[in-house]
Amino acid sequence: MGLHLIAGGAGFIGVNLARALLDDGHEVLVFDDLSRGSYEAMGSLVQHNGFTFRQVDCSDPEAVD
Repeated sequence: MGLHLIAGGAGFIGVNLARALLDDGHEVLVFDDLSRGSYEAMGSLVQHNGFTFRQVDCSDPEAVD
């Protein structure tokens, strides 16, 4: 399977998309600045081996690099 990047992955849609991808055997990398979502919203996803979270503002090219 592949690696998928979800920008804004700590929000409602991002969390559910990440869960679906992980359930299908994909790896998921989530970028979120937590300005609207929350770390707690990701719940058990953070324990999943295929899940990686980075607190980063995607509009900042240096941070994403």
